[in-house]
This record gives sequence, structure tokens and C-alpha cells, in this order.
Amino acid sequence: DYADVFSEGLGHYVGTPLSFNVDSAAVPVHMKPHRVPFAIQPKLDKELDKLIDQGILEPVDFAKWETPIVTPLKKDGSLRICADYKVSINKYLSPRAYPVPVIQHLPHSFEPGTIFAKLDMSQVYQQLPVDDTAAELQTIVTHRGAFRCRHLQFGVSMAPGLFQSFIE
Repeated sequence: DYADVFSEGLGHYVGTPLSFNVDSAAVPVHMKPHRVPFAIQPKLDKELDKLIDQGILEPVDFAKWETPIVTPLKKDGSLRICADYKVSINKYLSPRAYPVPVIQHLPHSFEPGTIFAKLDMSQVYQQLPVDDTAAELQTIVTHRGAFRCRHLQFGVSMAPGLFQSFIE
């Protein structure tokens, strides 16, 4: 239903790309990729190819920063590629304080509403482009090499607050 309203493709924010405030004492981190179980390698390759085709990932030969990925399974059995930024950039990012609502507090704000909707925004962070510096900081390393991340990635500590500020 409503195919004329919703697209199958990934949405793209068209405003100014996001930038990260990075501590001047930050030291680039180069890490080896985590081992990927052979059984999930085809799923990981499929997801990497999709992200490259969408322009989210860009293969690079060298990067100042290289962070390994983790690959939690989604409900549908596919993989979500997340970077393990807690071992690299998260400790150097200046937090952007923006309150993310507590789910238990939201029902009080719904009154006197009677009709509600639930939205599942696919690849929600990856709809927000980042500037060149942030793309370099978010570079991931996989069994297939390094990829610069041209859009906000899962695992960046400030991502939830950044996205919340965009949707409100």
C-alpha cells in the first residue's frame, strides 16, 4: 500500500553533511579486522556490496583510522554491519548532548491522540551524509580491506542523539 509515497531505496538527507568534534589529542588507530565465521561470510559480503552500491562505503587502500566491524544478526536473518568504535574514535568524540526520549515517558505525550503509527526507518543513520573528516574517522576494516564510511554509521557514540535532533 502507498507505494507512491514510500520508496524502496535508501533515503538521503540533502542538507549540510554532519561533522564530528574530535579531541585534538586523538591518535589514529589501525586495527586488524575481526575474524568472520566462514558460515556468515556470504551474508557479510552481500551486505558490504549493498553498502558500496548505495554509496555508503567507499573502498580505500589506506586510511589514518581503521576500526574493525562487528556483525549482529537482524530479526530477518541478515547482518547489520557495525563498527567497534569503542576501541577507536568514540573516546575522542566530543558528545553532542541531545536528549533521546525514554520510551516509558512517551505515552503521556500521546494524549488525547487516538491513532498512532509505528515507523521502521531502514538504515536510518546511513541516510545522513558526513563530511570528509568524519568519513575518514569512521573507516572500517573487514576481511575485504578498508572502507571509508561516507554516511553516519552504527556504533558511533553520538549517532542516537544526532539522529534524534534531525527527526524532531
